[in-house]
Amino acid sequence: EVVATAMRRMGELRTNRSLANRARALVSSVFSFARRQGLLAENPVGAVPPYREERNPGRILGDDEIRRLWRAVSPQTPANIAIRLLLFTGARVGDLLRAKWRDIQFDEWEISTDRRTPRLKVALSPQAMELFRQLRELTSRESDYIFPARAVVTKTNKPRRSLARELQAAAKQATLNLTARDLRATVRAKLYQLKIRPDVVEYVLGNRSVALRVSRQMPELQYETEDRAALSRARSCARL
Repeated sequence: EVVATAMRRMGELRTNRSLANRARALVSSVFSFARRQGLLAENPVGAVPPYREERNPGRILGDDEIRRLWRAVSPQTPANIAIRLLLFTGARVGDLLRAKWRDIQFDEWEISTDRRTPRLKVALSPQAMELFRQLRELTSRESDYIFPARAVVTKTNKPRRSLARELQAAAKQATLNLTARDLRATVRAKLYQLKIRPDVVEYVLGNRSVALRVSRQMPELQYETEDRAALSRARSCARL
C-alpha cells in the first residue's frame, strides 16, 4: 500500500513517472532479496504495476495548428478520417489501426490488449461515432478490421500497418512538422488545461495501467461518463 501510494503521487506529474518506476524497481529488489532469504512469502511490489513511459511525449499543437491540420484532412478518405479520430480520441495509432468493427459497440470502443490484460473500454464522443459511421460506408465490408490492409484477400485479412505517409502529406499541406505522437500529446494537454483529474485523463487516452488501477476506485459507468464528457470538453477547447 505504501509503494502504491508513493507511485500514485509521483505519477500524477507525468515528468516523474520514470523516477517512480526506478523507485519501484529499487524497492522491489529489496523485497525480492528478503524473499530469497525466506523472510517473506512473496514480493508485495509485484501487485503494483509500473507506469508506461513514453520516450518522447510529443509536441503540443496550438489551436491554429489544429485547425490547419483539420482542414488538410477534410477529404473523406479512410486515412484522413483516421487522423481526425486521433485528434478526437488521443488514441495510439497502433490501437486504432488494429481495431475491429466488433470492438465498436454503440458509443464505446473496446480496445484489444494482450491475453493477460482485460480489454479496455473507452467512451466515444458523438463526433467520433459519426466518423466511424462514415468509415463504415467507405471501407470494405468483407474485412473484420476498421482499417484493413489495402490488399484485401480474405475476410480475416490483416490491418493497415501505418498512417505515416498520409499524416506527413497532411502535415505538409498544413505547413506543419508533426508526428502521430504529437496528436496524442495535444489531446492530453487539452484535457489537463481543462483541469480534468489526471486519472480520468489517462483513462480517456487508453492508458492501460492507469485504467486497470483506477477501475477499482470508481464504478465503471461513472468513469465512462466522465470519459465522454472530457472528450467533448476537449473538442470545444480546441474549437474544431
